[in-house]
Amino acid sequence: MNNDHPTALSEKDYLSILETIQHFQKCRTRKDLRDAFESHLLSLFEGQAGVLGWMDSDLSKAQIIDAIGFSEEELRIFPEWIPYEPLCKNIVTSSRPVWANDVDVTREEEEAEVQRFFIDHPNYARTDYPFFDRTKTAILSMNHPELSIGLSVHRQIPHDKPFTLREIRIMELLMPHIQQIIKSIALSIELSQFKSLATEALNNVPIPMAMVRSDARILYRNQAFDDLLHLQTGQVLPVEMCTLMEKEIAQYSKPLDLDIPKIEISFFTLPGGDYSLSFTRLPDDLEFPSWLLRLKPINGPYSKINLLMQQAGLTPREMEVCILVKDGIADQEISSRLFISPHTVKNHAKSIHKKLEVNTRPQLVALLNQEPSE
Repeated sequence: MNNDHPTALSEKDYLSILETIQHFQKCRTRKDLRDAFESHLLSLFEGQAGVLGWMDSDLSKAQIIDAIGFSEEELRIFPEWIPYEPLCKNIVTSSRPVWANDVDVTREEEEAEVQRFFIDHPNYARTDYPFFDRTKTAILSMNHPELSIGLSVHRQIPHDKPFTLREIRIMELLMPHIQQIIKSIALSIELSQFKSLATEALNNVPIPMAMVRSDARILYRNQAFDDLLHLQTGQVLPVEMCTLMEKEIAQYSKPLDLDIPKIEISFFTLPGGDYSLSFTRLPDDLEFPSWLLRLKPINGPYSKINLLMQQAGLTPREMEVCILVKDGIADQEISSRLFISPHTVKNHAKSIHKKLEVNTRPQLVALLNQEPSE
């Protein structure tokens, strides 16, 4: 066993993760979310600034952004800067949910893109946007496959020590839980604009959606959901879908599993094909504890690969290893990123090869990076 790095996070790290999640679980409003972001997440990652973004293209394409440590003028440039931002460019094309400067992208690469941005946008003067000079390192998380939630923590001069694999791992374990809270609050804000949730917010959305109680009984479904499943209000979801919902709810209920981040997507097969399911907890002020259920056809590469791995029977840990292999990460670094021993990585690799019926790492990489057949 290689002892160059620890093979587990410390007990203190796990306690900090749990405390942070519990604090976010108490959030009910956008102000609560901002306070938790500032008091707990920035503190945990020793950051001085941060950005939180949410966009839901299924509803009204509204975007909710909150930020700490950035001026309104600085935030206005963000939509044009993001396509240049190396962390953003990498995270949307990879399968990893967390990227960081100093580990995945160098500060030199970041600075080169900043310079290119201002060359391409001569209408902006760099001197008017000091965050480019005071912010030298960041850690960024986005939720796959939707990429609807983005959260970044920034360290600013003179407190800009490098991010580490340990902090990437902590963010990976935190984010599935925090993202559920962000989605719930963001949906609450979004849907509060409509007097009638059912008729005004959901009915004309082309994505099949339904409001369901925690016992899987349908409170409301839109036309697209009705056309796909032919279920009426008051009926219970199909048994297989109920099982998926119970599993989804359990992942964010106590006791929390903090060892492996949520990677699996919930899939449901219908005569027309495979669909991914997402469940978002709706505001607590409704009459019953309720969830918003959405079904989307499998069309993105992340969803297709996830389905391939699940159909082959890979465990959550094996799926984590596969995602890193797909991104070209060597075994030794996989060991470091997942805080497991190199021997354990090799055992997972053997199991993965057997389940996916490949014999070598290049064959596995080729399988994971190809477009799965329709």
